[in-house]
Order: sequence, then C-alpha cells, then structure tokens
Amino acid sequence: MRNHEYVSDDDWDDIHPLSEANRYSRQANEAEQKGHYRQALDKYARSIEKYRELLKTQENCKTQEALTLLIDAHERRASRIKDYLNSSQTLFIERASNTFL
Repeated sequence: MRNHEYVSDDDWDDIHPLSEANRYSRQANEAEQKGHYRQALDKYARSIEKYRELLKTQENCKTQEALTLLIDAHERRASRIKDYLNSSQTLFIERASNTFL
C-alpha cells in the first residue's frame, strides 16, 4: 500500500503502530480544534496507548526519548482537556443550582 492511497478503517489493523499512533494524534488535534473535547480525549488516549506499545519494542535510545516526549505531551494535553471539562461541568451545575434558588 502506498502512502497516497486511501486507507479504509478496516485496513488500519495492517498499518505500522507508529502510523496508527500518529493518526490518532492528528484526529485528537482536529477534534480539539473543533471543540469536540470528549472525542479529543479518546483519541489522545488511543495515541498514548499506541506510543507506549511502540516504546516497549524500541531499543534505540533516541527513538525511546522521542516516544517518551510524545507520550508526555499527549498526557499533558489530555490532562488540560479533562481539567477544562471538569471546570465547565462544575460551572454548569452551579448555574443550574442558582437558577432554581
């Protein structure tokens, strides 16, 4: 399969884990930019999982370092989104409570 060919969702199982992790990462970024934060969290979690799987198979120190940096960056991003969602939910509940007072 060449890089420029369309890949259906069914074909992703045959693709290298790094490509799959990068695909989830791109999808997370796209979802986050569109304000689809729960979807972004899911995609970040999937990309982190794939990067970790890949990290276990790597012996090259530079590759391990790069994957670790990617994992850390994605975990920080996911954490910020979780914090935002939690604060938004708290504000919504507080506003709803005040409405009925």
